[in-house]
Amino acid sequence: MRPRGRRFAGVLALLALLAAPALPGPAGGMVLAHAQLVASSPGAGAIVPKSPAEIRLVFSEPLESQVTSLDIVGINGEPILTRAGEIDASDPYALFVAGPELPDGVYRLDWRTLSAADGHTAEGFFNFGVGDVPGTLAGGPQGMTHSEADAPDVIGRWLTYVGLLLALGMSVFHRLVIRDGPM
Repeated sequence: MRPRGRRFAGVLALLALLAAPALPGPAGGMVLAHAQLVASSPGAGAIVPKSPAEIRLVFSEPLESQVTSLDIVGINGEPILTRAGEIDASDPYALFVAGPELPDGVYRLDWRTLSAADGHTAEGFFNFGVGDVPGTLAGGPQGMTHSEADAPDVIGRWLTYVGLLLALGMSVFHRLVIRDGPM
């Protein structure tokens, strides 16, 4: 191969290595983020004038219907609603449930979902109020947790890193140690 051809092949190999993390699939970019709650109705810390007809949560990733739930808990810790949420057919990022008739008071909404993008569960909670609620809930307690990555994800991620390092190392080795032969 001529030097120009080798240089072109080297540049092509480098571009392929740099582009590999952006490719879909296990050898490409892995989705390392989890579904994040980006919007809700009622909102976190909101006080609504009457019981909401629907409770809707919108996430940063599409959801999987097998592991979704929305629970409403009263201020005394008593469960008021425990129900699997439904994923909106027109918006796979949205989870909703028909709201129960809630008297005036403060409530905690607990949610749990499974991301269709990375297969990890996420769960969280926030407070909201209905009707005449003394004080304010703005900035009230909120929380969110994620499941730990499972073994196949971790192994796949490390195999991808090792493969990329080996490919880069072979390219550098070829360039620095194995010199071009006579023309």
